[in-house]
Amino acid sequence: MAVQLQQSVMRLQEGLETSATGRLSSVLIPPHNLSMILQQVILKLPQDVSLIAGFTIDNMYIYYEVAKVQAYAMTTAIQLVVRIPLRGADRVMTLFRSVPLPAYSEVLKRHVQIEPETLYLAVTENGQYYSLLTTADLQRCKLGIFAICEATFPFIHKTRASCSSALYFGQAEFAHDLCRKHILNENFNPVWLQAKGPHPFWIYSLPSPTVVTKKCKVNGTTQSSNLELSHTGKLTEDTHCQFYWEAFVLLPVSDGYTNVTITGSQIFLPHLPELISPGERDQIMHDETQTHRALAALETIARRSSPNQQQSYVELRELLATMASNTTTTSQTTWVYALVTISIILSLIILTSRLWQRPVIILIQRIFPRRTEPKSSTDIEMKPMSTPTTTAIDPDSNDCPCCTEDPRELVGVTTSHPATPLQMEVETVSKPAPVVQPRTGERVYFAQPGRFQLRK
Repeated sequence: MAVQLQQSVMRLQEGLETSATGRLSSVLIPPHNLSMILQQVILKLPQDVSLIAGFTIDNMYIYYEVAKVQAYAMTTAIQLVVRIPLRGADRVMTLFRSVPLPAYSEVLKRHVQIEPETLYLAVTENGQYYSLLTTADLQRCKLGIFAICEATFPFIHKTRASCSSALYFGQAEFAHDLCRKHILNENFNPVWLQAKGPHPFWIYSLPSPTVVTKKCKVNGTTQSSNLELSHTGKLTEDTHCQFYWEAFVLLPVSDGYTNVTITGSQIFLPHLPELISPGERDQIMHDETQTHRALAALETIARRSSPNQQQSYVELRELLATMASNTTTTSQTTWVYALVTISIILSLIILTSRLWQRPVIILIQRIFPRRTEPKSSTDIEMKPMSTPTTTAIDPDSNDCPCCTEDPRELVGVTTSHPATPLQMEVETVSKPAPVVQPRTGERVYFAQPGRFQLRK
């Protein structure tokens, strides 16, 4: 009796020490008793609330893991307050950890990596809401089989997209606009991501094609073969085989699984049809030479500014902004050169106009000579006369700017019978009269004094 009493006291002390840390001890409440208590609790729960797992004996270890306990010493007994989280219809979320995976871009001939806003993404069970969680947010949660968190962060509807949510819900347009894309250097660090489960495999991203050796032991014999891995892909794992290269070794992992009601870990690969959006592709392909020059310059700056242990990269947005700035600068420089050239040419034309103006005018006059139309019958009104008469005309001096008022000039007009053609002769007393080219549609006047002499 004394030995049994001593063992009972020791077990009670062990259970109290466990309860002092806030955990539920199977010594104080055995699994069978806990199952009976939970069955009574289910009867009092609302319809939209349930236990996080079943109430069978096989699931009791889950409640020992997540329950919080406070112990109170009474006069005749020890009272335990057990707090067990419940499952709400709209409060169950699937937690994902974002792992950036470089992917090869044929446009840039480099690997591009998407950088999410936060490390964790939680999605509700109905797939309508999500929440972005940081490492600090997750540290405030109780981690274990379940991550149990207080409702201290907002739930965002999927229509209010972020980079991580757009990748998860397949919103490619929002993903291109909201995600930061890093252009990695040619020798970035390889990425290996292991997916556990009944059929484990590795997801890899390598900077260059790599030949790995697969070594398997089957029935006491060793078999080796070579595989070539390039860019990004999946490598199926075998429990009897290991993969190795001069830079790494992938050891086989054996796991055993049983059917439980808990959803195990899973890898979700967001599907983005094109890593580079059509607009980004057009801007990159518009001038490939300028793209490579800008990328090389930005990579040089990134290597100088990054610590030795940190992998350098160039953001795609920074590259596109640099290219747009260079294009604008080139366009402005071209316009400046054009304006300066035009100004110089115009100055030379103005300064040398005295040399080339007269030859050009003469050449134009030779190519396009001036022509005068014949005078109409109304320009000179003539009356048929049988005897010679002399008529004096007093013209308006403004109508004929080429006329002269020299009184010594005499103008004689000799004509024959009206039926015969009219013949005009000019006679001068002292000097030859200037030849006057009549303008089309105007009368021709002769300066005073003058006379018309008509002869048959």
